[in-house]
This record gives sequence, structure tokens and C-alpha cells, in this order.
Amino acid sequence: MSAFWQSVFRVGVGFFWLFFAYQGWSGNGPSPAAVQAGFVTNPIPGIHEVLVLVVLPNWVWFSLMQTAAEVVVGALLVLGLFTRPAAIVGSVIAIDLALTVAFIEPSIVNRWVYYLLVLGNLELAFNGPGALSLDQRGIA
Repeated sequence: MSAFWQSVFRVGVGFFWLFFAYQGWSGNGPSPAAVQAGFVTNPIPGIHEVLVLVVLPNWVWFSLMQTAAEVVVGALLVLGLFTRPAAIVGSVIAIDLALTVAFIEPSIVNRWVYYLLVLGNLELAFNGPGALSLDQRGIA
């Protein structure tokens, strides 16, 4: 029974990624101006410099790559296909969001969304897809 609930959790995390991607494609996510301002005010040494010198001048490219990665990770998790690699990539993306975009959130309550996304992806990376997945069917 616990493998069933692991599958439900995996699908939920996958839809969460697809929701983030939808916001990116539809323009309903954080405003680019707010995100770019967050890059300039990011308090983490090293990350601040990378954001200002590398990401900010190439904002459109990085934004498209971020959204495409969210779509791929979300779709793979929903299907349960290559779950562990997808969850590892999702963990990296979530850590990126937690260290960059989370700082534009004025409330610590909203930042927890990003932190929990890191934990959810790590849980899937360590514990696998659950019973209802294409990984378990021998397809991947």
C-alpha cells in the first residue's frame, strides 16, 4: 500500500513542476522585472555574481531553459518514467529556485514552497517511483 502512496506523491510533484512550467509559458509567474531585481539583491556571495554577470545578460535563454526543464521533469514524474534521474534534475532546479527566485518573495511563508520542492524531489530520488509507474513496468 505504501508503494501506491509513493506513486500518488510522485504524480503530485510532477504536476507541481508542470504548474511552474505553465506559469512560465503563460506569463502568469513572477514578473521578469521582479526576478531580475531579485538577482541584483541576492544576498548569497558567489551566486549573486553569477546571476548578475551571466544569467541577467542572457535572461531570455535561461528562462526558456528553466521552463523547458520544468516541463520535462514534470512529464517524466507524472508518467513515472526515468523517475530517479528526473527527480535528481528536479532537485537541482528546485535548489536553483530556492537560492535565487525565493529571495524575491517578501514573505518567508511563500519561500517554503521552494524549500519543500527540494525535499519532495530528493524524496523521489532516494525512494523511487512507487508501484504505479512506467519504471516499474520494465519500460525504462
